[in-house]
Amino acid sequence: MRCRRVIRFLVLAVAVSSCRPAGPPSRVYATHADAVTAGEVSRGVLPAWVPIQATEIHIQDGGEGGPRWLRFRLPDSARGALQGQLRSVPDSSLPDLASQRPGVSWWFQHFIQVEPADDGALNAWVYQGTGSPIAQAAYLAFDQASDLVYLWWEAGR
Repeated sequence: MRCRRVIRFLVLAVAVSSCRPAGPPSRVYATHADAVTAGEVSRGVLPAWVPIQATEIHIQDGGEGGPRWLRFRLPDSARGALQGQLRSVPDSSLPDLASQRPGVSWWFQHFIQVEPADDGALNAWVYQGTGSPIAQAAYLAFDQASDLVYLWWEAGR
């Protein structure tokens, strides 16, 4: 009898714990200033080097020490300066980079390098940080068809 209660408790505990979300919910900010005011920079979720011209900032983080995913709009006038601080990622590395996804609707499904575009795919120029000021673990994809920029990295790297 006691064994059955223990088994029921364990089954219930596993079921309840598996219903828990993987990380904090997505957050969206209209402007860079809104994200800063909300504390995203001080929490280490929005890097200080993201240009102040960034708008429509979507953030998904995997909790403390987990991966971070951001998407934002950046006008052409600010793109060049940011790209100048990065190094290009070879096309052969793209499938591996796209394999970690946040599971949110605003993130791309995979990369493509040819037209016509696949609805869930991203045709982008992909870069990696050089170490200063942008960490080498940071990757940025600049959408070729819009002003969207995707940024992801593993926190703590």
